[in-house]
Amino acid sequence: MVTSVPAETRGHASGKTRRVPVGNGRKGDSFWVIAEHGTRAGYVRNIQHDPHVRVRLRLGLRYRWVPGVATICPDDDPLARQRHIIAWHLCAH
Repeated sequence: MVTSVPAETRGHASGKTRRVPVGNGRKGDSFWVIAEHGTRAGYVRNIQHDPHVRVRLRLGLRYRWVPGVATICPDDDPLARQRHIIAWHLCAH
């Protein structure tokens, strides 16, 4: 089962912190997100302006905000990536 986690970006116009639920695409030290609306999604535009993000992940018994730097991959196949993410989560159980 793929769960959602909060992701945090900085608003590209306002500069305010913005949070949005995203699918848990965690695989080791990487975290993949598939944006349903591509570059039209507000959080994707925020990432284009400022790639520094945080996601709230369970680490051991606690949830913690984990910082990272996002990279937009416009040439990645979203359907294939989604199948990989689902497979990762199925294998983890």
